[in-house]
Amino acid sequence: MNQKAIMIALGGIGGVALLGALAAGVWNSRQMRFARTMKRVECVLYKLGGVLQSASGKREGA
Repeated sequence: MNQKAIMIALGGIGGVALLGALAAGVWNSRQMRFARTMKRVECVLYKLGGVLQSASGKREGA
């Protein structure tokens, strides 16, 4: 009975480790890294557009 409980616990721990490894693999995949980079670029360009608009004196709705 004790050995059975240990095997069940090890199976659960192994499953969690497998899920963690899978999540790390997806997070570090080329497509995910590219998507995160594009999101950062989009944010920088959005802020740059706001700065350029305010520097030119134009306002939204005017």
